[in-house]
Amino acid sequence: MNTMIGERVRELRRAGNLSQDYVAGQLGIGQRALSKLENGKSRWDVERVVRTARVLGRHPSELLPFGASPAAQDQLIAQYEARIKDLQDENGHLREEVRFLRAEREAARTPRAGRRKG
Repeated sequence: MNTMIGERVRELRRAGNLSQDYVAGQLGIGQRALSKLENGKSRWDVERVVRTARVLGRHPSELLPFGASPAAQDQLIAQYEARIKDLQDENGHLREEVRFLRAEREAARTPRAGRRKG
């Protein structure tokens, strides 16, 4: 599966007249690292697929090998589901932080009992 994604990335990168240096720079990795990804020598994970698709101006599904084996598809689906859970957990923590900050802001605005003006 890594090789199929890498080949598709190379194809789309070349079609867009984008150099490996440019795409690698946008991804925050070195040109050699991108070369290894394109050649299937490094592993593609969900985050890399999504980030690479953005750089190429494509939807992540355009990089995925839908002709891959069911086991490879299951692995990719599991990675996406794990990422979704991580993001949901992170959102929950952020919601709690927002509630806390709003409560603190409101407490700072509310005059305290026994405090005099002037």
